[in-house]
Amino acid sequence: MRRRIFLAVVAVFLAAAAAPTPGLAGAELENLTCAQVSVRVRSTPSLGILEENVAQTVLTGMKARVPKLSLSGECADILRVTLFLQDISTNSFDVYYGVGMIQVERDIRMVNARAAGKVAVWSQMFIMHGSSGTVHNQVDQNVSNMIRLFAERYYEAGNP
Repeated sequence: MRRRIFLAVVAVFLAAAAAPTPGLAGAELENLTCAQVSVRVRSTPSLGILEENVAQTVLTGMKARVPKLSLSGECADILRVTLFLQDISTNSFDVYYGVGMIQVERDIRMVNARAAGKVAVWSQMFIMHGSSGTVHNQVDQNVSNMIRLFAERYYEAGNP
Protein backbone atom coordinates (compact mmCIF):
# COMPACT_ATOMS: atom_id res chain seq x y z
CA MET A 1 0.00 0.00 0.00
CA ARG A 2 2.77 2.45 0.90
CA ARG A 3 4.53 1.60 -2.33
CA ARG A 4 1.42 2.52 -4.36
CA ILE A 5 1.09 5.85 -2.56
CA PHE A 6 4.78 6.55 -3.10
CA LEU A 7 4.49 5.72 -6.82
CA ALA A 8 1.39 7.92 -7.12
CA VAL A 9 3.21 10.86 -5.51
CA VAL A 10 6.23 10.36 -7.78
CA ALA A 11 3.92 10.22 -10.83
CA VAL A 12 2.25 13.51 -9.81
CA PHE A 13 5.64 15.22 -9.42
CA LEU A 14 6.85 13.88 -12.76
CA ALA A 15 3.67 15.02 -14.48
CA ALA A 16 4.02 18.48 -12.95
CA ALA A 17 7.65 18.70 -14.03
CA ALA A 18 6.77 17.69 -17.60
CA ALA A 19 3.94 20.24 -17.91
CA PRO A 20 4.85 23.42 -19.79
CA THR A 21 5.38 26.47 -17.62
CA PRO A 22 3.78 29.57 -19.19
CA GLY A 23 6.23 31.93 -17.49
CA LEU A 24 9.17 30.18 -19.15
CA ALA A 25 8.02 30.60 -22.75
CA GLY A 26 11.10 31.31 -24.83
CA ALA A 27 13.51 30.91 -21.90
CA GLU A 28 15.80 28.75 -24.03
CA LEU A 29 16.59 31.88 -26.08
CA GLU A 30 17.01 34.26 -23.13
CA ASN A 31 19.94 36.68 -23.45
CA LEU A 32 20.68 35.61 -27.01
CA THR A 33 22.62 38.63 -28.26
CA CYS A 34 24.87 37.11 -30.91
CA ALA A 35 24.67 34.08 -33.21
CA GLN A 36 26.57 32.46 -36.03
CA VAL A 37 24.39 31.55 -38.99
CA SER A 38 25.02 28.14 -40.53
CA VAL A 39 23.09 27.10 -43.63
CA ARG A 40 23.30 23.61 -45.15
CA VAL A 41 21.44 22.53 -48.25
CA ARG A 42 21.45 18.95 -49.51
CA SER A 43 19.45 18.91 -52.70
CA THR A 44 19.14 17.07 -55.97
CA PRO A 45 20.99 19.30 -58.49
CA SER A 46 17.99 19.27 -60.84
CA LEU A 47 16.01 21.35 -58.32
CA GLY A 48 18.50 24.23 -58.53
CA ILE A 49 18.41 25.14 -54.83
CA LEU A 50 21.75 26.72 -53.98
CA GLU A 51 23.14 27.05 -50.46
CA GLU A 52 24.26 30.64 -51.16
CA ASN A 53 20.73 31.72 -52.12
CA VAL A 54 19.18 30.10 -49.04
CA ALA A 55 21.87 31.71 -46.84
CA GLN A 56 21.03 35.12 -48.34
CA THR A 57 17.32 34.54 -47.67
CA VAL A 58 18.11 33.59 -44.06
CA LEU A 59 20.35 36.62 -43.46
CA THR A 60 17.87 39.03 -45.03
CA GLY A 61 15.00 37.61 -42.98
CA MET A 62 16.99 37.64 -39.73
CA LYS A 63 18.05 41.26 -40.22
CA ALA A 64 14.45 42.27 -40.91
CA ARG A 65 12.81 40.32 -38.05
CA VAL A 66 15.46 40.49 -35.29
CA PRO A 67 17.62 43.51 -36.14
CA LYS A 68 19.23 43.73 -32.69
CA LEU A 69 20.57 40.16 -32.84
CA SER A 70 24.20 40.36 -33.92
CA LEU A 71 25.01 37.84 -36.67
CA SER A 72 28.71 37.01 -36.77
CA GLY A 73 31.03 34.06 -37.20
CA GLU A 74 32.64 35.09 -33.89
CA CYS A 75 29.55 34.22 -31.82
CA ALA A 76 29.37 31.12 -29.63
CA ASP A 77 25.67 30.40 -30.25
CA ILE A 78 24.65 28.96 -33.61
CA LEU A 79 21.46 29.45 -35.63
CA ARG A 80 21.43 26.46 -37.97
CA VAL A 81 19.16 26.15 -41.03
CA THR A 82 19.24 22.81 -42.84
CA LEU A 83 17.33 21.72 -45.94
CA PHE A 84 17.17 18.24 -47.46
CA LEU A 85 15.40 18.18 -50.83
CA GLN A 86 14.97 15.31 -53.26
CA ASP A 87 13.60 15.41 -56.80
CA ILE A 88 11.51 12.25 -57.10
CA SER A 89 10.04 13.02 -60.51
CA THR A 90 9.39 10.29 -63.02
CA ASN A 91 8.13 10.28 -66.61
CA SER A 92 4.54 10.39 -65.37
CA PHE A 93 4.76 13.02 -62.61
CA ASP A 94 6.88 15.99 -61.57
CA VAL A 95 7.40 16.20 -57.80
CA TYR A 96 9.93 16.87 -55.08
CA TYR A 97 9.92 16.15 -51.36
CA GLY A 98 11.98 17.67 -48.58
CA VAL A 99 12.51 18.61 -44.96
CA GLY A 100 13.62 21.95 -43.56
CA MET A 101 14.84 22.58 -40.03
CA ILE A 102 15.91 25.60 -38.01
CA GLN A 103 17.57 25.24 -34.62
CA VAL A 104 19.52 27.25 -32.08
CA GLU A 105 22.53 25.61 -30.46
CA ARG A 106 23.98 27.03 -27.26
CA ASP A 107 26.91 26.17 -25.05
CA ILE A 108 26.30 24.03 -22.00
CA ARG A 109 28.50 23.21 -19.06
CA MET A 110 28.04 20.06 -17.04
CA VAL A 111 29.35 21.08 -13.64
CA ASN A 112 29.75 17.63 -12.10
CA ALA A 113 31.42 16.16 -15.18
CA ARG A 114 33.52 19.27 -15.82
CA ALA A 115 32.60 19.02 -19.47
CA ALA A 116 31.20 21.45 -22.01
CA GLY A 117 29.55 21.22 -25.39
CA LYS A 118 26.73 22.49 -27.57
CA VAL A 119 23.12 21.45 -27.43
CA ALA A 120 20.10 22.35 -29.56
CA VAL A 121 17.86 24.37 -27.24
CA TRP A 122 15.14 25.22 -29.76
CA SER A 123 14.16 23.79 -33.13
CA GLN A 124 11.36 23.66 -35.68
CA MET A 125 10.93 21.40 -38.68
CA PHE A 126 8.88 21.65 -41.88
CA ILE A 127 7.92 19.14 -44.55
CA MET A 128 8.00 20.45 -48.11
CA HIS A 129 6.61 18.86 -51.25
CA GLY A 130 5.15 19.83 -54.57
CA SER A 131 5.99 20.09 -58.21
CA SER A 132 9.60 20.83 -59.08
CA GLY A 133 8.46 24.09 -60.66
CA THR A 134 7.31 25.45 -57.30
CA VAL A 135 10.33 24.41 -55.23
CA HIS A 136 12.00 27.85 -55.18
CA ASN A 137 8.86 29.63 -53.94
CA GLN A 138 8.15 26.93 -51.36
CA VAL A 139 11.72 27.00 -50.03
CA ASP A 140 11.55 30.80 -49.68
CA GLN A 141 8.16 30.59 -47.92
CA ASN A 142 9.27 27.83 -45.55
CA VAL A 143 12.55 29.55 -44.67
CA SER A 144 10.62 32.78 -44.03
CA ASN A 145 8.18 30.87 -41.80
CA MET A 146 11.07 29.30 -39.86
CA ILE A 147 12.59 32.74 -39.28
CA ARG A 148 9.20 34.16 -38.23
CA LEU A 149 8.77 31.38 -35.65
CA PHE A 150 12.31 31.96 -34.38
CA ALA A 151 11.66 35.71 -34.07
CA GLU A 152 8.43 35.10 -32.10
CA ARG A 153 10.26 32.84 -29.65
CA TYR A 154 13.21 35.24 -29.47
CA TYR A 155 10.97 38.12 -28.38
CA GLU A 156 8.97 35.89 -26.01
CA ALA A 157 12.27 35.29 -24.22
CA GLY A 158 12.46 39.02 -23.42
CA ASN A 159 15.18 39.90 -25.92
CA PRO A 160 15.12 43.50 -27.24
